[in-house]
Amino acid sequence: MTTVAGPAGTTGPGPRAPARPARRAARPTPLIPRWTLIGLVGVSLLWGAAAAWTVARCASAAGDVVTAIEPLSVNARQIYRALF
Repeated sequence: MTTVAGPAGTTGPGPRAPARPARRAARPTPLIPRWTLIGLVGVSLLWGAAAAWTVARCASAAGDVVTAIEPLSVNARQIYRALF
């Protein structure tokens, strides 16, 4: 087996790839979209908290309705039967 050498005088891996263009100057994300995103996240968290508070309030009110005092429910049943 024989090896073939490259042209005389070349010893490197070949031509180098062109250098990348320098990074653009570090530009921060524009402030308007960033603050809009922060505002929307805040509003959504407040909305969720208000919804949870409303559900908790309505659930406790519904629990009060379901709980019946026995003499009152007996009286209501008798009144309802008397109507028909």
